[in-house]
Amino acid sequence: MLGFGAASSQPTEIERMTELRRQLVVALLLSVGLAAASFGRDFTEKECPIVGNSETRIYHVPGDRNYGEMLQENKERKDNRVCFRSSQEAEKAGYRRSGAGNSK
Repeated sequence: MLGFGAASSQPTEIERMTELRRQLVVALLLSVGLAAASFGRDFTEKECPIVGNSETRIYHVPGDRNYGEMLQENKERKDNRVCFRSSQEAEKAGYRRSGAGNSK
């Protein structure tokens, strides 16, 4: 049942399917180490353990000075975040580790 016309706080079938599709796309993108950033939201460490910048081809790991900033949506310009599951995956994709390292 679609729930049109019903005054209900429950999501409609269309809303549930749209959210499911969004979650599947995010999971797919993360599984192959691509940016899910086009959805315009902040990431968590669990979703994006290694985050790279597609313009500079530099990646950041938890504890790096800029890691937290990179997890947040960039509201000033296009989103250039790329998520990876490991440093090895980032390096295989042509990224290098941030020189900022653990300096906070």
